[in-house]
Amino acid sequence: MRRNLTLVIDEDILDRARLEAARRRTTVNSMIRDYLASIAGVDESREEAVRWLIRTMKNSRGNSGGVRWTRDELHER
Repeated sequence: MRRNLTLVIDEDILDRARLEAARRRTTVNSMIRDYLASIAGVDESREEAVRWLIRTMKNSRGNSGGVRWTRDELHER
């Protein structure tokens, strides 16, 4: 389902956006819709990546045997 959204934007920005949209052979509306979809998808992808990482850590057979390292030991060169 699509919903309408009203934006208030400076005239000069809108003019430049229209020129860019014309250069891309699209519309400002389409560019804004694509932008919002891309940032919404990033958040969703990030959340799924975190869920995958947590599942992987819980199912890991790795075991340090209780050994702990300091930050300096991990970053020795």
